[in-house]
Amino acid sequence: MSRSRTIPIAAPPHPTRLAPVLLAPLVLVINGYHPFAGDAGIYIAAVQHILNPTLYPLNAVFVTAFTRLSVFPWMLAALIRLAPLPLAWTLLLIHLLSIFLFLESVRQLARRLFTAEPPRWYAILLAAACCGLPVAGTALVVMDPYLTARSFSTPLTLFAIAVCLDAVKSHPALRTRAWLRTALLLLLTALFHPLMGAYALAFVILLALISSSRTRFAVALCAAAYVLAGVAFAVAHFLPISAAYRQAVSLPQRSFLFLSRWHWYEILGLVLPLVLCHLAARRFPRSSPVGALCFACFLMGSTTVIIAALFIPSAGPYLLVPFQLLRSFHIVYVTGIVLSAGLLSALSRRSLLAIAAAFIVIFAAMFTAQRAFWPGSPRIEMPGQPSYNPWQQAFLRIPAQGLLG
Repeated sequence: MSRSRTIPIAAPPHPTRLAPVLLAPLVLVINGYHPFAGDAGIYIAAVQHILNPTLYPLNAVFVTAFTRLSVFPWMLAALIRLAPLPLAWTLLLIHLLSIFLFLESVRQLARRLFTAEPPRWYAILLAAACCGLPVAGTALVVMDPYLTARSFSTPLTLFAIAVCLDAVKSHPALRTRAWLRTALLLLLTALFHPLMGAYALAFVILLALISSSRTRFAVALCAAAYVLAGVAFAVAHFLPISAAYRQAVSLPQRSFLFLSRWHWYEILGLVLPLVLCHLAARRFPRSSPVGALCFACFLMGSTTVIIAALFIPSAGPYLLVPFQLLRSFHIVYVTGIVLSAGLLSALSRRSLLAIAAAFIVIFAAMFTAQRAFWPGSPRIEMPGQPSYNPWQQAFLRIPAQGLLG
């Protein structure tokens, strides 16, 4: 008598798997692409200096400051050496890759938070629409319309958060492997962007403690951060401050460094996410992924706001200024976008047409805002396209112009 064999049935593919690939070009259209703007100009100059060390003989220290702290310029330089394309095309392709990784990390986190497909779709769509969303008054946006170290540290942070949720809830036999993956992702985040990597580590620690029903320990760590910041503030009064440094941090362009210089609507960008996270944390159990994530956002955000308000005054001392603590809200905003998909899913049960209209309004608003923010440049600055921006023309006229293809 022959024994029947059990034929394994492959698990059905996740319907959202192709969403990051399909939506990446849409993000490029909505958010725009300006390869030499903002911090990207400094990063590209650093890459040029790596490729040709004879460049910038007088002020090379300005660009090498970025190469000392991050592997991003070195990785970019290595890819440019290997790529059979000019630099401009290589930058565009890597930028598209970073958008794909961001949307994929949003998808992975949404899979851990929501069991149904609609909120997963809403999370990816909302992330695609809000890439250009300003993060309060921090001078950051969710995803820059150009390549920087944050282009990769942001998706790596979301991947680490998703794997952390797996590690807390996984079987003990698989838990060690999940924690190792979390540690590796956090290490990669720090290698790309040390400051954002430190905030990612702090956030994951809080999330792990809250998810493991050790909320009191998480609160105690935040209280310890207050004490440490207070001690640093007291010690800083005895440290000398050069006149040049005081002048540099007092420039109007550096208003994002001090909470006291923010406009009311920028402060609202801090308060509103904290209120929403607090309300959501009270509704969901702390042991649930959604509840733990909301409370971790609330703890992280409220801790940095209080420290910034009490111990980083615009008149000095400035010991804590380089840490730019309020940039931790970048993590709060990005995870908040994913969490907002749950609210949209609840509303869609009442009116799917209203949700469709809401997404159209969000996409149109972000498209219009980006167009107004970059009035002197095309929405997408394609390689080979002539530039009419005098700043960019000056950048492209440097001796490294031959490297730009």
